[in-house]
Amino acid sequence: MASLPPPPAPAWVWCRDEEDGYLPVKVQRSTSTSSTVVTQNGEVKTISAADVIAPISNPSYLTVLADDLVQMDDVNKMTVVDSLRRRMAEEKIYTAVGDILIALNPYKQLPLYTPAVIDEYTKRDPVDLGPHVFGVAMDAFRSMIADNRDQSILISGESGAGKTEATKQCLHLLSEVARGEHGEQELTNTENKILKANPVLEAFGNAKTVRNDNSSRFGKYMQVHFSTSFVIVGCGTINYLLEKSRVVKPQNGERNYHVMYQLCARGQEMFPELGLAPPTFFKCLVKGGVTNIEGHDDSAEFDVLISAMKTLGFSASEQKQIFGIVATVLHLGQVEFLESADNSDGSTVASGRRGSVSGGSGRRRSSTVSSGDASAVGLKTAAAIMGVGKEQLAEALTHRTVMNVLADLDVKAAGSARDALAKELYGRLFNWIVLRINNATKDTSVASMTIGILDIFGFEIFQLNSFEQLCINYANERLQQHFTNHTFDMEEQLYKSEGVPYDNIAYINNQDVIDLISGKKSLFNTLDDEVVTPRGSDMGFLNKCKNNFASNSKYSTNFKKPTTFCLNHYAGKVTYEIDGFLEKNKDRMFDDLSDLMRTSTNSILSKELFSGDVENISNERTSTGKYKTQSRKFADQLNGLVKMLLTTDPHYIRCIKTNPTKAPMVYRGAMVEEQLLYSGVFEATEIRKKGYPFRLSHLRFFRKYWLLAKSEVPSPAHVKDWRDACKTLVEALARQGPFKDVKDCRVGQTLVLWRVAQEHPLREARKQVEVTAAIIMQCAHRSSSARHTMKELAKIRTMYATASEGRDLPLTLKAYAISQSISFRNHYVVKLERLKYCLEKEVELEKKFETLVACKLQDVDEEFEKLVEEGRDIGMQSELFKKAEEMYEQVAEKRACRETLRAHLGSDDPDENEISSVLQRLDKLKAKYGEGMGVEEEQPARELYEHIVAELSIAATLAQTLKDTAFPVTHVPSDCDTSQLEASYSELEAHGPRKATSRELLSLSSFTKKIRMAASFAVLESSKNDMVTSDGADPWEDFVNASNDAEEVLDLTSASGQDVALAVSREIAQGQDILKLYHAIVADIKSALDEQPCPSEKQLRGAIMAAESFEAKKLTDVPLTSAELAHATKSLERVLKEKVLMEALRAALEAERLGPAETLPPGTSIVTDLLDLAVRECNVFGISHPDDTKQLTHAIYMRRLRVTVKEVVTKHKQWSRSEGDDFVAANATIEVLEGVLQERPRDLNPTNDSEANIAVDVTLRFSVVEEIVKRMDRASETWDEEALAHHVYQAERLNLESSENEEWRDSVKRAREVLATVEALRESLEKAILESDRIGLVESLNKAEEIGYDKPIVTNAKDLLIKIDEVIEQARIAVWSLEREIDMLPVVQKSTNISFTNDDIDLLRTYLALPLDKFFGVQLEQAEKAGDMDMMVETWTRLHDIIFESAGNSYHFSHSRVLKSRDEWVGRRFDDPIPDTRTRRKMDQMLQHSSDEMKTSLTKLVNADSLNLAALQFKNIMGYMGDRPSMYRDVFADEVVRIGLEYPDLQDETYCQLMKQLSHNPNRESSDRGWYLLEICVRKFPPSTALSMYLESFIRDHGHGDLVATLSTTILKLGRHRTQTTATKVKVSQILSAAGELSGWLIKRAISQGGGKLSSNKKRYFVLTSDALSYYKTPESASSNSILGSTKVRNIKRTYAANLDDIGDLGGTLFPFVVESSSGKVSLLCADSNELRSKWIGRIQGARDSYWEENGEEEQQSSGQVGVWREAVDKTNGRTYFYNTVTLETTWVKPINRGSVEGLSGAPAYVDDNQVNGGDKYVGKQIMKPFDEEVYEGVVIDFFPAVEADSIPDLWRVKYSDGDEEDVELFELEAAVEFYKEHGGDVERALASLKL
Repeated sequence: MASLPPPPAPAWVWCRDEEDGYLPVKVQRSTSTSSTVVTQNGEVKTISAADVIAPISNPSYLTVLADDLVQMDDVNKMTVVDSLRRRMAEEKIYTAVGDILIALNPYKQLPLYTPAVIDEYTKRDPVDLGPHVFGVAMDAFRSMIADNRDQSILISGESGAGKTEATKQCLHLLSEVARGEHGEQELTNTENKILKANPVLEAFGNAKTVRNDNSSRFGKYMQVHFSTSFVIVGCGTINYLLEKSRVVKPQNGERNYHVMYQLCARGQEMFPELGLAPPTFFKCLVKGGVTNIEGHDDSAEFDVLISAMKTLGFSASEQKQIFGIVATVLHLGQVEFLESADNSDGSTVASGRRGSVSGGSGRRRSSTVSSGDASAVGLKTAAAIMGVGKEQLAEALTHRTVMNVLADLDVKAAGSARDALAKELYGRLFNWIVLRINNATKDTSVASMTIGILDIFGFEIFQLNSFEQLCINYANERLQQHFTNHTFDMEEQLYKSEGVPYDNIAYINNQDVIDLISGKKSLFNTLDDEVVTPRGSDMGFLNKCKNNFASNSKYSTNFKKPTTFCLNHYAGKVTYEIDGFLEKNKDRMFDDLSDLMRTSTNSILSKELFSGDVENISNERTSTGKYKTQSRKFADQLNGLVKMLLTTDPHYIRCIKTNPTKAPMVYRGAMVEEQLLYSGVFEATEIRKKGYPFRLSHLRFFRKYWLLAKSEVPSPAHVKDWRDACKTLVEALARQGPFKDVKDCRVGQTLVLWRVAQEHPLREARKQVEVTAAIIMQCAHRSSSARHTMKELAKIRTMYATASEGRDLPLTLKAYAISQSISFRNHYVVKLERLKYCLEKEVELEKKFETLVACKLQDVDEEFEKLVEEGRDIGMQSELFKKAEEMYEQVAEKRACRETLRAHLGSDDPDENEISSVLQRLDKLKAKYGEGMGVEEEQPARELYEHIVAELSIAATLAQTLKDTAFPVTHVPSDCDTSQLEASYSELEAHGPRKATSRELLSLSSFTKKIRMAASFAVLESSKNDMVTSDGADPWEDFVNASNDAEEVLDLTSASGQDVALAVSREIAQGQDILKLYHAIVADIKSALDEQPCPSEKQLRGAIMAAESFEAKKLTDVPLTSAELAHATKSLERVLKEKVLMEALRAALEAERLGPAETLPPGTSIVTDLLDLAVRECNVFGISHPDDTKQLTHAIYMRRLRVTVKEVVTKHKQWSRSEGDDFVAANATIEVLEGVLQERPRDLNPTNDSEANIAVDVTLRFSVVEEIVKRMDRASETWDEEALAHHVYQAERLNLESSENEEWRDSVKRAREVLATVEALRESLEKAILESDRIGLVESLNKAEEIGYDKPIVTNAKDLLIKIDEVIEQARIAVWSLEREIDMLPVVQKSTNISFTNDDIDLLRTYLALPLDKFFGVQLEQAEKAGDMDMMVETWTRLHDIIFESAGNSYHFSHSRVLKSRDEWVGRRFDDPIPDTRTRRKMDQMLQHSSDEMKTSLTKLVNADSLNLAALQFKNIMGYMGDRPSMYRDVFADEVVRIGLEYPDLQDETYCQLMKQLSHNPNRESSDRGWYLLEICVRKFPPSTALSMYLESFIRDHGHGDLVATLSTTILKLGRHRTQTTATKVKVSQILSAAGELSGWLIKRAISQGGGKLSSNKKRYFVLTSDALSYYKTPESASSNSILGSTKVRNIKRTYAANLDDIGDLGGTLFPFVVESSSGKVSLLCADSNELRSKWIGRIQGARDSYWEENGEEEQQSSGQVGVWREAVDKTNGRTYFYNTVTLETTWVKPINRGSVEGLSGAPAYVDDNQVNGGDKYVGKQIMKPFDEEVYEGVVIDFFPAVEADSIPDLWRVKYSDGDEEDVELFELEAAVEFYKEHGGDVERALASLKL
C-alpha cells in the first residue's frame, strides 16, 4: 500500500508492527521519511513514513472492547486485528463477527468453561453474556427448537488453532442443556457415552505435530440426535481420511498416534503378553525424534482411555484384542528384510506352493526376514498376537501371489508390504472403533432433529507436503467454498431477489482450485489414471500434470525441485512432494496378507476388521466394480458432507492460532491477520456491516413485532396482505421515539431485512413485551392448573376408594391415566400406583394359575411357588388362588421334608428324632397323595436313622465304662488299667459315629485315658524323686497340660455325656487337689531351704508338719514326700546347732568384759580364755547366718581389743617404773591401741561399744600430754574438725584446761574457739544443702572461702549451687515454652532430685498436674502470646488427639449439625409415604461418593439464593475429581476456591461436598485429586466452628495427618480456635435477639452471699439453641458424657414485644418467648432491667387485681391461684395443653379434677393449693419432664446488675426462678462488650473476667 502524506500532528494513526500487526500510535512529529510516535503505553519510537497506514477516524474506539466487530463504526483490518489483540490481553478470547465466532487460542487454561459459566449460558440469552463457544452451541440448540430445522456447527482453523477443544466444549454444553428428567442419574448413559467418545477418538486419531501437541489426524462430523422433546437420544460420527502414513513414518519433530505411547507407558504391567517396551524401543515411535510431550502424562491418559472404553461398552477381552492389534503394528515396525542368500529357487520360504517366478538373469532378487534379534522377535511377537503362524506371516511379507503364481518380493517391496499391513491394520481398527462408538451412542428412538459438529483438519503447509496434505487442503477448500456460498453468494442472491439495495463486496472464490483438484480434468483423476497404468509411477503422474495443467493459473512447478508441484490455495501457495502419491492413493495391500488376516485367531481381526462393514469401507468399489482409490473415497465423502451441511443452518466458529510457538497469551497480529484473511472473516465482517444480517418472512416479522404497535396495526387474524402489513408496522414503529431507526428496515418481496441499528431496540422492546405476557400467562396457567389438579385429585381419591374396595382394574387404570396427566403426586396417587400394580399383577397371575393348578403335584416347580408368593404379596383372594395356595402348601411340605432330610444327610450332627418325624410325615403324605409324594432321600435317611440308633447304644456302653473305670474316691493309684476303656472306645470308633455327641464321647474317652495315665505316672514318679534337689521335669507336667484342655473337652451337649463329663471332672479335680497340695508342700520346703540368708527354723518346722499331715491323708497309694521330708529335717538340725554355738559366744563375751578404765590399774588381770574357745568352735562349725556372722566378727574384734588393752596396761607398768627407756615402747602400745580403736566396727551393740570407749579412756589415761597438745595446735591451724573434736575431748578428759601450764591452757581455749567456728560453718552448709537453700549456700560458701575452709562438704555445696542455678534458668525457659516433654518434665525432675523449688517450678508442677486437655489449653495460650505458630499447631493437634480419642464416633461426618437430614435432602415431607427403593438409595448416598449431580445443598446453613451456587460447586468438585466428563480440571479447582472465598456461607457446603465425594470413593485417581482439592481449600479458607471438628475427624479417620496440621494452621491463623476450646462447649451467639431465634448459654453459678449452693442432684445447667434443648450436669463436671438428653425444638415464638416507654422514664423492652419442643413448651420472660421487671410484675399484679375485682373475692379464695386456665391444642403434635391467662403458666395435665376448663365449653377452671404444693401434675412454667424423674421447672429470666463486691461491676445477671433463689450468670461476649463501651467500662477487664 502506498504511503500516505504526513498527517497533521498530533493525530492518531495506524502503523505496522512486526508482532502485533497493527498498532494505534499518536504522531508527534512527521517528516517525509519518518515519524515520531507515542504508543498507548507511552513508549516513544521513530517509524518509517511507509509504516504509517491510515488515520484513526474515531480515537475513542481505542478504549472500547466490542463483543461484535460488526457493531464498530469503522471496520477494517486494522481495527479487527487490534480489537482481537486488546480482547486477548483481557483474556476475552471469543469475539463475534455477526453470527461468526472468532476463537483465539490462548494456549493456557482459562476459567471460561466452569459449571457456573455453563449455567449462565443455558439460562440467559447469550447475546447478554458476550461471545462464547457456549453461546454458539446454545444458539444452535435454540434455533433447532425455534425453527424446527437441523443445525450444524462448522469449526475450522489451522492445525493447533483449538478446533478439537471447541468441539468438546460444544458437546459439553449440549449434554448439559439437552437433558431429560432422568431421576437421580442427571447425566444419562447416552450423554455420558457421547462425552466419553472423545478420549477414545483422540487417543487413536490424534498425534503431536510440529504445530499442535494434540492435532486431529482425521476429520469427523458428529451428529447429535435429539428427540421430539429436545433431549439427546444418540450420536453418530463420520470420520474422514485418517493419516495412515504416520503409522509407519511420522515426520521429523512429530509423534505417532497417542495410543501407542500410552500403551507403552502402561501396557507392560497390564498386558505383559504383548511384549511391550518403552517407546524408545520401537522404530516407528522414534522416527520423528520425539517421544514425550511436555505437560502430558501418557500413563494417566491411558487410564482415562480405559475408563472411557468401559463406558462405551468395550469388554475387557475386546480391549485386550484392540491393544494387541496396536502392539502388532509396533512389532511389525521392528521387522527388517535382507536379500536372500540362495536365489536358486526364487524363494527361501517353505515350498509347497503351485509355482514361483524364478529363473533368468534379470529376475527380481528375493528377500527374507532379517535374523537380527529385534527383527526376529518382532516377527514372532506380531504373529503370536495376531494368532497366525510365524512362517506364514514371513512368507506373506516376502512373497505375493500373481495369477496363481508365487512371486518373490525384493527388500524394498517387502518393506512396502510390511508398511501396508501396518497401515491397513491401524486404519481398519480405527474405522471399527468409530463404528463401535456409533453403535454405543446410536439413537434408540426416532430422532426428530440433529445438531452436527464438524471438526476437520485445518489447512496445512509443512516443509514437506504429501498426498495427505493435498487431501486435507482440498477439504478446507470445499468448506471455505461452503462458507463463501453461505456468507456471500447467497447474500447477494437474496438481496437481488428481495429487491433491496446493497453494495457489492469483492471476495475470494475458490471454485477454480476445487475444479483443479477434483473436477472432470483434475489432479485426482490424473492420479487415478496413473494408478491403473501399467508400470505407473509418481513421476509419470507429475509429467501428466505438467501436460494437463500447465496453463492453469493455480498450478505451477518448480524447476529447482523436479519432484514437486505447486497449488495456489485460498490460504496460500503450497508445494507438494510427489514421492509416494501413487502408493498412498492406491491404499491397498496384497491379497496374501488379507487372506492371512482372515485366518487369525484374534476374533476382532478376522471377523470384524477383514469382514463386514469395515471390509466394505476399506474395499469400496466403483459402479464398474473397481476398487476406489483413496482420493476418490475422500472426494465422495466430502460431497456427502457438503450435501448434509446444505440441509442445515450453519453456525461458524473460526479458530485462530495466536502465535507459532504455542506460547501462552502471546499475540502475533501478522499471523492472526493472515488466518483471518484466508478464512474470509474480513469479507464476512464487511458484508455483515454493509448488508442486512437480520431477516424474517413477512408473516414471522409481523407476528413477532406487531404487539409493539398494536394500537396502530391490525391483529394477525385480520391481516390479508402480509407485505403491506409489514410496511404499515415499520412505518408505525418509526413514528415512535425509541424506534426511529426502524424506518431503515427493508421490506422485500418475501422477507423483511434490517441491520444492527434496528435489531437492538426491536429485541429489547420485544423482551419487555415477552416478560409481561409471560407473567400474565403464568398466573393464568398456574391458577387454572391448580384448579384442574385439585379436581383431578378429587376424582382420583373417589375412584381409588371405589376401585380399592371392589378391586376394579378398569377403574384403577382410568384413575391412573388421570394421575399421569397431572404433575402433582400426593399419597392417594402413590396408593393408586400400588393398587394398579397389584391388580395388573393379579390378572397376570390368574392366567398362570389356570394352567398350573391342572398340573400334578409332582410336576409343580419352584416357579409355581414364586407365583403363590407374589399372589400373597398383592393380597389375592380368588378361589383359583386359594386352590393354588393349597397345592403350594402340599408342595411346600414335601419340599420341606426333602430339604430337612438333605440337611441331615449332609449334616455332621443329624437329629434322629427329627429324621424319624420327617419320615413319618412322608409316610402320611404318600398315604394321602400317593407314592409320588416320596423323595429320593427317604431310603438313605432310614439307613442313617438305624445307624444312629445302633451308635447311641454303643455310646451308652462307652459312657458306662468311663464311669466304672474311674479312680477310687479315696486316692489316686500309682498304676492305671485302661484296657476296658480302650475296648469300648475302639468299638464306637469302628462303628463310624455320625452324632456330635458320640464324637464328643470319643474325644472324652481319649482325654480321660490320657488324664488317668498322666495322674498315675505323676504319683509314681513323685514317690521316687526328691523334687527339692531334682533339676528334671515336673512329673505332673503331662497331667497339667492335659487338664488345660478339660474345659473344651468336657463341654458336652447331651445329658448322658454331661453325666460322664461330671465323673471325669471329679477325677481331674481329685488329681488337681493332690497336685496342688503336693506342689504346695514341695514349694514350702524349697522356700524354707532357700530362705535368705539362711533357712528359718520356724519355716522348716512348718513345712515338715505340712508334709507329715499330707502323707497322713493317704491320698495316694504310695508316699510322695519322703525324700523332701528327710532333706528338710537335716537342715533343721544344723539350724539348731548353730543357735547353741552363738549362745555360748555371747556368754563368753559377757563373762570376760572389761571394767572401767579407773579400775584397771597396772597389774590388773584381763582374761580372754572363754572367748578364745567360743570363737574357735564357731570357726570350726562354719557360721552361716549373716547376723551370727556379724556377731562372730564383733567377738573377734572384742577379743583383739581386750588383748591390746592388756598390753597397754602391762607396758605402762613397766614405763612408770623406768627412767625413760621404756617411754617409746609404752607410747607404741598406745598407738597400737589407737589403731585398733580406729578399726572399731560402726555397728557394735551398745555393750561392746561402751567397752570400746573404755579402751579409749585407757589411751587417754596412759598417753603423753605433750603429744596431745601438739596435735591439737596442728588441728587448729588446719581447721580439722574431727581432729579438734578428738583432741579437745582428750584435753577435757585430762583436765588440761585447769593445768598450771599456760601454753596448754591457751591451746585448749584456741582449739575450742576454732572448733565452734568450724562446727557452725559445717552446720550451715549441711542445712543449706539439706534445704537446697540457694541464699544459705552462697553465704556459707563465702564464709568458707574467707577462713580457707576446704572440705568435701564445700565441694558438695558448690556443686549443688551450680545445679540450682541451672534449674532456675531452665525453669524460667520452661515456663515460657511450656514444652512438656522437652523442658518441663526434665526441669521438674531435676528440681525434685535436688529438693529445690521456686515460684516457676511450683507453677510448672501445677501445669503438669492438670489433665492433658487443660494443660494443652494453657500451652496454646502461651504459644499464642509468643506468636509461635509451629508450637500452636503442635499443641492444638495434641489437644485434639485427646478429644478425638475420648469422643469415639461422636465426630463422625454424618453427625454434624450443619447437615440436612436425609429426608430434607431428598425433599421428603413428614407426611410422605415410605420412600421407594430409588429414594432410599438416594438417601443412603447422601454422604457417599456419587457420580450424580445434586439439586440441593447438603447443609442447612445455605440460604435460598445460594442453593444454585451449591449445585454448581458440586459440579466443579466432580469436574476436578474426574467424576464427570470435564476438561481443564485445574480451572475447576480455581473455581471451587473462588466460590468458597466469595461466598462464605458456602464454605461449609464445599467441605461437606468434598467429604461426600471422598467417602467410599472406588476410583483411586478421583480420591487422590479430591484430597488434593481438600488441601487447597483448607489452605485458602477454614471451616466454620460448627464443622471444623467433624472435618478434622474425617481427615484423621482417613490417615491424612499432614492435612490435619494444615487445617490447624489455617484455623489458628484466623483465630477461630478461640470459640471452640473443648468438645462440649456451645457457641455463644446472639441471645434473645429476634423472633424465631433463641440461643444462649446458661451456666449454674453459686454466689457467696445470700443463697446457698444448688444440691448435687439438681440439674440446672442447660443449653437452649434454635433447634435443640439440651440438659447437662453442673458445669464443674460438664463433659461430652454429661449430656442428660436433648430434645428437638420445633418452633420458637416471641409472643409479644412490649415497648414500655409509658412506664415512667425507664423504657425498655420485654421479650416473652414460648419455646416449643417435641417434649412440650417452655415459657421464658426477659426484661432489660430489674426496675423494668418490677414495673412489669406490677402490671401483671394489676391485671390480676382487675380480674378478681370482676370475678369476686370468693372465687379468688377458692382457687388459691390467679388467672383463668384455658384449654388449647398443640397443632404440631395434636396434644392438648392448658395455660393460665395471667401467669403464663402451662401444663399438659388438667389443672383441677373438679369443674371444667375454659375452652370449647367456655367454663373456667382453676388450680388449687393442693395441686401446687403436690407438684405431681402441676409443673409450673415448664410443661415437660424430659429426661429423668425429677420435674424440671420452667425458667423466668430476669436481668439486673450484679451487686457483689467481688463480681464484675454492671455485668448482667440472670435469675433462675425455681424456688431456690439461686443465681446463674449469662455469659454473652458481644453483649458485655457493647454494654461496657456504652458505659465507659474497662473492656479488657471484662473480656478477661468472662473467660470460663
